[in-house]
Amino acid sequence: MTGGSRIRTCRSRSWARPVAEPDGSPVLWHIPVSHYSEKARWALQIKGVEHKRRAPPPGGHMLVALALTRGRSVTFPVLELDGRRIGDSTAIIAALEERHPEPPLYPEDPADRRRALELEEFFDARLGPAIRRLGWHEVAQDRDRMAAVAVRQVPQPMARFRGPVGAFGRTYVNLRYGAADPEGAERARRSAG
Repeated sequence: MTGGSRIRTCRSRSWARPVAEPDGSPVLWHIPVSHYSEKARWALQIKGVEHKRRAPPPGGHMLVALALTRGRSVTFPVLELDGRRIGDSTAIIAALEERHPEPPLYPEDPADRRRALELEEFFDARLGPAIRRLGWHEVAQDRDRMAAVAVRQVPQPMARFRGPVGAFGRTYVNLRYGAADPEGAERARRSAG
């Protein structure tokens, strides 16, 4: 990573400690394969904010998000910043803009800023979910490819159980994102295209 950011992705049980860092460093709780988490990672990188990263095991992120935000957010990313736990990538960017105004992530001109926020909302609410559903639909159709993606998301000791980890991943994305639904995938394809 560039921009002077110091990052630590936890592959151990440290994900289970929903507490602030003793040194006060911001902590990004994220899912490595999430485009919403990627949006927050980019914002932190562009701002040059040194931070630590934590990624709980797949499927467990919802409980961790609920615990971190005291029920305000059910998913990731969540940023611990200045004693606050901020859920949602858009809210994270707003907090970063307030705390670290330079370099700005949004245009200064009010009309341009409004348009940028409208585009952000479109990508977050419409295009992002459609692409996620379509992507998981395509990946989940191939058991080997799904297993390859899934084993990269779990702690190393679990990675040797490729078949069960892949099956869990496929079941999870089918239930959570409707990835098994061919009609839903086709709607997502039309929406994203």
